[in-house]
Amino acid sequence: MLSLDGSDPYQKISMVSFGNRARGSGAFYDYSARYGAVREEDRTTLRESVFPETIDEVVGELGYRQREVQRANEEDMHYFEQLADRMGLTKLLDLPVVALSNGQTRRARVVKAILRKPELLLLDEPLTGLDVQTRPALLSLLYELHSARRPRIILGLRIQDDVPEWVTHVALVDSGRIRTGTKDEIERLVRESGSLSEQSRLCNDVPKVSVDHSGEILVDMNNVSVKYGDRTVLKAINWQIKGGERWHLVGANGSGKTTLLSLITGDHPQSYTQSSPLSAPPSEPASQRYLRLFSQPRSRIPTPTLHSKIGVVSPELFDAFPRRTGLTVWEAVATGFEGVFSVPRNIVTSSGKPQRSVGGRVGEELTDSERQWREKRIWDVIEHLGPAAWATPVEPGHDQILPVSEEFASRSFASLSVGEQRVVLLMRALVGQPPLVLLDEVWSGMDASMINAARSYLRGESGVPGDGRGMAKDQAVVVITHWENEVPWSAEDGVKKFVLESGVGKVVR
Repeated sequence: MLSLDGSDPYQKISMVSFGNRARGSGAFYDYSARYGAVREEDRTTLRESVFPETIDEVVGELGYRQREVQRANEEDMHYFEQLADRMGLTKLLDLPVVALSNGQTRRARVVKAILRKPELLLLDEPLTGLDVQTRPALLSLLYELHSARRPRIILGLRIQDDVPEWVTHVALVDSGRIRTGTKDEIERLVRESGSLSEQSRLCNDVPKVSVDHSGEILVDMNNVSVKYGDRTVLKAINWQIKGGERWHLVGANGSGKTTLLSLITGDHPQSYTQSSPLSAPPSEPASQRYLRLFSQPRSRIPTPTLHSKIGVVSPELFDAFPRRTGLTVWEAVATGFEGVFSVPRNIVTSSGKPQRSVGGRVGEELTDSERQWREKRIWDVIEHLGPAAWATPVEPGHDQILPVSEEFASRSFASLSVGEQRVVLLMRALVGQPPLVLLDEVWSGMDASMINAARSYLRGESGVPGDGRGMAKDQAVVVITHWENEVPWSAEDGVKKFVLESGVGKVVR
């Protein structure tokens, strides 16, 4: 297909999607590589990723053409540095790309797309994952570009997101239908539509829930620090997370949130190097540095045990989780019991009847009661977080599996939409009722009906107390988001806030 001037029209369009997976293959990749960027393939800097001809090896290959390439790129390089300054990336240009935070990476991807000088720039969920300070800078830059028609810009926003003032027209996608009009017309339609108003609600008109702060200490940090050479990422962090608590972890892009979470999950190499009071001599001062996970230093808790005790949803996990052909929703959810990426295939019982896999460690056989509990938990999260709950909330205490849930459980995970995949990964994090749940940008890619079902489940509105469904009272949850209204609990519910600023953390009451 060619445009009227004979050029390729696809070269005139750039799209940056923050809801989609960064890699399209089904292969696993090491999402912990960012911690220290020690591998040779991880050393490419942000500047080099945009202008690979500045890499020494490439310069040598170009030889006599280097001067010509430099002249051609001087204008682009100057424009790139201007954009980097506008987006707060100047100090990061010579850092390895793999060491950038999620928010910093998002900004860099937008800058790269603008540098291609397309006629049309499509940005899907550009504000998700950006801190409060960065959003105005991005919107201001996009407004200037759009006003100059260099390029024209289309934003893909969630229904709960604020529409920028400079947007003139809106296309509303709802239940498979698309309605278009001016911004005022569509906003009026949203206000007048009862169903849309209900779908887009977040914290409004929800019953108060009671948060228990008396549980055992699950995570205990004292003067915990992380450094890469001369660069300090976390400085003297003091934080305790107890069973039953609800936390909101917040901080600007690059403040150290992902690094802090990687210490808790045990993925960060320096989680092993924090000393522990269990091995400290009596003369050691009380201000010593230590990290204890479930009352143990990282070196004393096996990684499989740690994975089974912490449920995680994060951008890194979304990218890393395999999209193998044949992996069903049921099997993807079942990986959550052990926190792994695969489960044994379905087995055949002595009666010849196939039996769905519910996970389990290699070489260990589950008891009948354990198997029954796992099956019940898988159906619980599929029913209350899946398509049966997206239209209308599932009644607490019902025992009959709905046909729509049966069908969803059998679907291929790889065939699901981005939002559906993210919901399944949330199911995976919650299915085993782990003592600690970490939800990092959990709502990214989900539509309003998915979010409302998940919020209801997390708040305990979907289960019957004591029936093994929903969230257990002694589970701790940490929500990582820049948006206050994305936290399922409010201050009245007893949620606490931990704020990171340039690697320094503090509890805010």
